[in-house]
Amino acid sequence: MATTSNHSARDPAVGFYYQGLYALVVLLDADDLASAIIEGDDDIQLDGPEPKLIQLKHSLGNPPAFNEHNDGFWKAIHNWIAHLHEGHSHFLFITTAEVDSASPLTGLTSGGSQRQSVVDSLVNEAQHVRDHRQQQEDTGKTLSYKKRWLGCKAFLDLSAKDRRHLVERIQLMPRSFVATRIVDEVERRLLIVPLRIRRQLAERLIEWWDWQAASALIGLRERTVSKQEVLEKISDLIQSLGEDALPDDYGHRTPPKGEGLGNNLTRQIRLVGGGERRIDRAARDRWRARNQRGRWLDERLSNISELKRFDDSLAEAWKDRHDELQEDCDAGRKEPESGGRGLLDWSYHTAPGQLPPIRSSWREAYLVHGSYQQMAEELEVGWHPEYRALLDPEHSEKEP
Repeated sequence: MATTSNHSARDPAVGFYYQGLYALVVLLDADDLASAIIEGDDDIQLDGPEPKLIQLKHSLGNPPAFNEHNDGFWKAIHNWIAHLHEGHSHFLFITTAEVDSASPLTGLTSGGSQRQSVVDSLVNEAQHVRDHRQQQEDTGKTLSYKKRWLGCKAFLDLSAKDRRHLVERIQLMPRSFVATRIVDEVERRLLIVPLRIRRQLAERLIEWWDWQAASALIGLRERTVSKQEVLEKISDLIQSLGEDALPDDYGHRTPPKGEGLGNNLTRQIRLVGGGERRIDRAARDRWRARNQRGRWLDERLSNISELKRFDDSLAEAWKDRHDELQEDCDAGRKEPESGGRGLLDWSYHTAPGQLPPIRSSWREAYLVHGSYQQMAEELEVGWHPEYRALLDPEHSEKEP
């Protein structure tokens, strides 16, 4: 059985996820007119004033030092050669490993270094691989260097001028940050953002970017994401995290199946003949409101006192209408079930527009919907005029 210390099983998955994360970092560092394509002509394809093809190698553990024998580097060379004359200004190889200090590839880590020694070392390595495979073929042995061979062959097939031209455009970036440091790296690129909201903005920008990258890969949006789109999102997030603002993190999320349902919530709606659709929407918005309120509290964007004042205003508005409903039912002017259903629908359709929002900039109706449903679950509000008598708390299965 594999142990938790063995990274081999999850390294490929994290490596693929790392590509999407790194694309955001690349865009934040790029020219304002740039755009990125994940899994385009390379792991990341950067288009714009300085187009680049970027290959990434990520490891959660301690990878061996990087040198000219690296299979991944030769696979990148094979890909880059196919695009050598397409106008890409640079080919970047980004790795979490260190470069072997004895390797000539150290010359690829700085732009002004001499590159001929790198060309010579790559030629020697490619010739060694070719000669070794030829000997194996002559003796009927199984051919080795399968991952490296296509890159070696393509490099040897280049003219001396094109080999030099390729190597001069390669930049090796070792000791890159690992995936667990992505929030720190994004935050470091948001120095123009006020310090008090910088961390929260970085986390929300990554959440948004994750969905953009996933949507692009599964065909729900175009695969190119421009830096302007990222900058506009940053602007929106700054506004949502302002002094009078509260961010909306859950308004467009769908809860996992069954999440948000409560015993009393369901019984209250059935008590007034609300039906399954009203139960479904109540569960959805209760889930959204509870999670959003919890996140505000965790991040200290709101506090218990502010939320209690908001809940008190909801409870007062509900009580005025519930008292009227009880009176009308007692006088025979309304029927309890239909009257209670009308009060339930008021909480959904009308209350968000009538009642003061939690803050003046808040516009999302689900906070009112879901907060009412949480209060209904706790039997602090109800829709039927006699809900307390019919749903005796001592006999109801109240959710913790």
